[in-house]
Amino acid sequence: MHKTGTYGKHQKLKSKKEIDQLFKQGRSIFMFPIKLLYDELDTPRAEHVRASVGVSSRYFKKSVDRNKIKRLLRECWRQEKEDLEIWASSKGVYVNIFLVYVDKTVPEHSQLSIKFPALVEKLIYQLNEHIEKDY
Repeated sequence: MHKTGTYGKHQKLKSKKEIDQLFKQGRSIFMFPIKLLYDELDTPRAEHVRASVGVSSRYFKKSVDRNKIKRLLRECWRQEKEDLEIWASSKGVYVNIFLVYVDKTVPEHSQLSIKFPALVEKLIYQLNEHIEKDY
């Protein structure tokens, strides 16, 4: 596991195949203005949690705005993912996550940073419930 508080190359979800699978069969959590798609994996890998972010070009025509929102999402994720990583490594769970921004206005950092702790907590709760069903 890498240093906490970072969001390095190995922690990013980049595989088109894995992202497509996530959108096809993943489950979701919605906490306005963020939709979090997640999928539990069967195969072990170096990182327990990998994440990626996306913003619709339908609502944000300018790439400057999309890129700003993606930077904000990545920053909030970087700050809040530690609890999930600790939980996932203790349970031996491997998860892919995709964060989608669904509002039509450019957010402030403070707006997103309020939502992320609850979003991560809800994700851990749902993953925990899913694991307990399997056993």
